[in-house]
Amino acid sequence: METDNTTVISMTHKANPQAVYINKIESTTASSISALISPLNDQEHFSEICSSKKYINPMYLIECARQLETLASHKILKINSNTRFILKSWRLELYQENPQDHTLIASLRILDTHLSHTKKFIINFRSSERTIGKVSIIVCHISARAYETIRGENISKSVKYSGLELHTASGLPQVEPYEVGCKYPKDVCIRNIRKTGHTRVANIVIPSQNRILNDHKQDHITGYNLTESAKQFCFYCTIKESKEKIENLYIKRIFAKFYKYAENNQELLVRLIRKDSSNDTTRCIIEILQEGIRLSLFFIYINEVECNE
Repeated sequence: METDNTTVISMTHKANPQAVYINKIESTTASSISALISPLNDQEHFSEICSSKKYINPMYLIECARQLETLASHKILKINSNTRFILKSWRLELYQENPQDHTLIASLRILDTHLSHTKKFIINFRSSERTIGKVSIIVCHISARAYETIRGENISKSVKYSGLELHTASGLPQVEPYEVGCKYPKDVCIRNIRKTGHTRVANIVIPSQNRILNDHKQDHITGYNLTESAKQFCFYCTIKESKEKIENLYIKRIFAKFYKYAENNQELLVRLIRKDSSNDTTRCIIEILQEGIRLSLFFIYINEVECNE
């Protein structure tokens, strides 16, 4: 049975209907569902320098997968609306090009894990009967009371969205959109990139005017926004150290692990741990830090591709 649009919006935890990219939801088995993915044509945030020309934006697939996972948690697992979702990890792999005029279908199945209240969601994306990519997400579901116990006073101290940038960034040097693979300043999530010893570090500043990145109030920085920040930093480090043109770079794999919440009222840093290359692939290992503590870890693989207009 197909799920109506109003239900889809509420079950994806989005406030802005234009930021919901899955539709025509259908249950296929007791533990799986499928959805039609909206075209990328009108989504400015996902119109990166190279990816939308020949390959679909990997962050678009991650967000579509997250929306489908969240909906499946409510629809199939019967998770109630007061339950909190704790993102533990996600992994994206891209296999083939995706011609923009082809229909994209996502199919999801749910697997048990050895951890209590934790599920693994596998989302495959198909275009013209070909699997073009896969996202796997591990999520823990906890009660609102347990969440408040874990988060404690950080909930009340968090910065609510306003006219100011999250975690105040006044005076920090800005980064040109092109240097991090973006087209528009409102999509840039990192500032004040500098060298520290043999590596690079930058501040994460989520632009408050971006409705995709700031859909609704949160008491922390989301896993999606941390991944977007790490991805941008990976692009920057790659072009600065290898002298490659950013138009010829494309992310093929992302693996992210999340250990602790990123507070939105404290300085947040992204740091390159290691970068190595083999054949056409560059691997960046990146961590996100707050008060000297690692909050998340990313393995991002970038390939060289031909990116023609």
